[in-house]
Amino acid sequence: MVLVCTIVMVSLPRVSWYRYFLLRSEINNLHALFVCLQQRAIVSHAMYELFFDVDHNTYHYLAPSGKKMVCALNKYVQFGWVTGVKGPPGDPEKVIDRSITFPLTKQGHCVQFFPDGKFSTGTIYIVDKEKTRVGALTCPISQVSYMRRYVYDGCTWKLL
Repeated sequence: MVLVCTIVMVSLPRVSWYRYFLLRSEINNLHALFVCLQQRAIVSHAMYELFFDVDHNTYHYLAPSGKKMVCALNKYVQFGWVTGVKGPPGDPEKVIDRSITFPLTKQGHCVQFFPDGKFSTGTIYIVDKEKTRVGALTCPISQVSYMRRYVYDGCTWKLL
């Protein structure tokens, strides 16, 4: 019995750390994709679109060849939020009530990347399956498009 308790006590912090790592990893992956699509739009002088399917925890875009590139979130995280958390992270005034604030189209929530380097504004919230941690990739309204990555630590948003 003592051995089982010891194993559980030692493994719990690691599991929590692992979930935090996976959450940050997904936020960083999305950030990298945003930068890539922004640069592709600038170089090709064409608009790119990134679509999110909240129900299936996937997102997709069209490659230059026309092939649909589909990506899925890690099975331990999903689009979502922790109940009662306020957002957006840069100015948390309202309780979050949806996982993606980018415009909704027939194909899902859509982020548009324009040839001038600008892109749509909005926020994507990703939560671990236990809904204990939440992260965000946000694109605020500004004259220059940029992204910020955040993780909620239980009481405040922390910039990554």
